[in-house]
Amino acid sequence: MESPGQAVVPGRIYEWTFTVTAKGPKSSGQAVFRTTLPKSLAFVSGERDCRPAGQRVVCHLGTVRRGRKAVGVVRAKVSRLAEPGETISPRGTVTWGKAHVTRRFPAVRVARTADLALTKTAPATARKGAKIPYTLRVRNLGPATAGNVTVESGGPIEVVGRDTACVPTGRVYRCAVGSLRAGESRALHLEAVPREDVRAGTVLESSWTAVSPVTDTDEANNRAVVRTKITERRRPGGATRAGGVRGWSHASSDLH
Repeated sequence: MESPGQAVVPGRIYEWTFTVTAKGPKSSGQAVFRTTLPKSLAFVSGERDCRPAGQRVVCHLGTVRRGRKAVGVVRAKVSRLAEPGETISPRGTVTWGKAHVTRRFPAVRVARTADLALTKTAPATARKGAKIPYTLRVRNLGPATAGNVTVESGGPIEVVGRDTACVPTGRVYRCAVGSLRAGESRALHLEAVPREDVRAGTVLESSWTAVSPVTDTDEANNRAVVRTKITERRRPGGATRAGGVRGWSHASSDLH
């Protein structure tokens, strides 16, 4: 009997595999596998001929000759309400004719998970060479604490007057956020300028991604993208708004 080889994540589907070897005086017989799933699992599908009745699952493996093997699989989805650290070890019983045997699947634990969500604000336009202010906010939607959270950049920008938590790593920037308890958020404020090869008229796209060693149940909301149109530098004597930026755009993780 085999369980998933790692901690299971709420909301995801995994396989529990079993192998039946026919042993006994009969030359052949009908093999049936039965198991009762814990409340933390919901039946999805199975092989061979597996059908649920509530939390009970029955798999009809057909006729198996003595000495032969039959392999089956139960696929189940981990409940989003499963407790972090909970042990899952369903018991399975197989019958072959009048013979029967009961075994437990190897224990597997429910992973401690978090859900980081990132939002970001920046101006809609900025003059070439002007500092562009960015605000990044990371929130942990839970259920567990997310440790060692960082926000990593992508895009042709150079951070100046940066938040003390942000340091360059090659052509990207990595900002340390630290640990976030469930429901907690933290904001980073920084300024950046387009790299020299970014021309006026370009729509500057910068992306930032929040990550943590803790398993994230929804990575779709970890990334935020903002687009800022770069305009010509201010000409001598020309009027412009303070700071060289005009308008604002707001980016959240659902902008692509």
